[in-house]
Amino acid sequence: MDLERKSDKVTILGFGQTALERKHNILDYCKDGEIWTLNTAYRFYPHILTNIDRYFELHSYDFLKEEMELHKDPNRFKILDALDIPIYVSETLPLIKKQVTYSYDKVFKQLGTNSFNGSPCLMLMLAICMGYKEINSYGIDQLDKQHEDQRGAWSFLLGLAHAKGIKIGGTANYFLLAKENDVGLRGIREDYGERIVNNT
Repeated sequence: MDLERKSDKVTILGFGQTALERKHNILDYCKDGEIWTLNTAYRFYPHILTNIDRYFELHSYDFLKEEMELHKDPNRFKILDALDIPIYVSETLPLIKKQVTYSYDKVFKQLGTNSFNGSPCLMLMLAICMGYKEINSYGIDQLDKQHEDQRGAWSFLLGLAHAKGIKIGGTANYFLLAKENDVGLRGIREDYGERIVNNT
């Protein structure tokens, strides 16, 4: 496991709405720290690939072969190899010279949990283990049907990071803006939030 940090700060980039809104100037939100991304980011962020420090492709080879055929994307591994940065994988993938096998055992043992759902959670877990003092994210929103099942593990891990004194920023907590469904509790969060901010 490559544990050498270049900075005390890391930004994890996904492809959700909070990244889409900032896509063309996303680097303005990722200053003074490492940038990590995943999966098909080479299609979503072609303009910033030279700024990426670590890339995560944790899906199985069999799954990726199907995806490459489905999306007519035969050069996926060549593109990742050309980035010339650490590519974190779950199993050996072809053509990628700088691949790093994700150390599930070490990460889970260090954190005392294997609670994850989705690659962003695994990225967050590694960032916690590596000792970053600030972890930001954009585009890891879990507000769409495809990814809403990841929200529980993501929020649990953010709480774990917060308990360790790690500063959480960007839109990592964006899901907390969801409307309160209990009518009898609506407004309390905002009211007390204002009181805390205004020290009243």
